[in-house]
Amino acid sequence: MKISSTKINKYDFKRFKMHYSSKEILSIDTFNINKFANFGSYKDLKNINEFLSTLGDNNKILVNIMEKIIYNITKKVLKG
Repeated sequence: MKISSTKINKYDFKRFKMHYSSKEILSIDTFNINKFANFGSYKDLKNINEFLSTLGDNNKILVNIMEKIIYNITKKVLKG
């Protein structure tokens, strides 16, 4: 994974590419969110599956895929 740095004004921003499988893209496109909810901090990620299950009418497979995507994004952001 390549992370590049960009300076805008006085702030540094990290940019990174995400590579998704066709199954992950389909999951992102079809994940249903019926309500707004605040999850909390990244330290609470152990409960992300339960949280995602409450957002809409999504099956367990879809929730599991979205959980994996969120974990991967979080890891890259923290590394950046």
